[in-house]
Amino acid sequence: LNELTCEWEGIHVWTAGSDVALGTAKAYLLDGQDGSIIQTIPIPDLPQSHPGWFGFYGGAVDSEDNFWASQLQGGWLVKVDRTSFQYTGYPVPMHAGGSGYGMTVTNDGYVWLCGRYTHRFNPQTEAWTSVQLHPDSAGIHTGGCMGDGNGTLYRGSYAQVHGINTLTMEVTKTLDVGQPGDLEIWGVAVDFDGFVW
Repeated sequence: LNELTCEWEGIHVWTAGSDVALGTAKAYLLDGQDGSIIQTIPIPDLPQSHPGWFGFYGGAVDSEDNFWASQLQGGWLVKVDRTSFQYTGYPVPMHAGGSGYGMTVTNDGYVWLCGRYTHRFNPQTEAWTSVQLHPDSAGIHTGGCMGDGNGTLYRGSYAQVHGINTLTMEVTKTLDVGQPGDLEIWGVAVDFDGFVW
């Protein structure tokens, strides 16, 4: 942040793509001004998480500009270190019906995967905590998720959005947002004013 101009400078962008072969992917750090590739990180040893799916499905960046990427319904959660450009794969806990669809990083440093279960990964201890969202595990299998910066993770679940306490992992809010016949509320975002979308 340039404190004289109040503008951010030298900001770069992370993304990831498939090598069009199961078990392989690449992460890329791109120049935020012109989109040129600054660094390419090959990841040739991904486990096959879901038949026919290539590479990563979700990605997010933490406060230290490390890149986190997840595969669909299992496999690995991958961290790419911003300084060394080395990657580490963390096996995702498997539960009935898969282990993740949406993913995010909250301001407390936790990495989240959201599906039938809400999975929280602690990078400091490298430990997972998983809580089933519904008593009926078949009741939901998707869900985008995003934190609000104030200790609540919001996640979609068909016709509802749930607010989850990031420390206790208890559901603290349930918002009915679906219209009749609309059971596909998956993506979730929280804006700078705290509104949930």
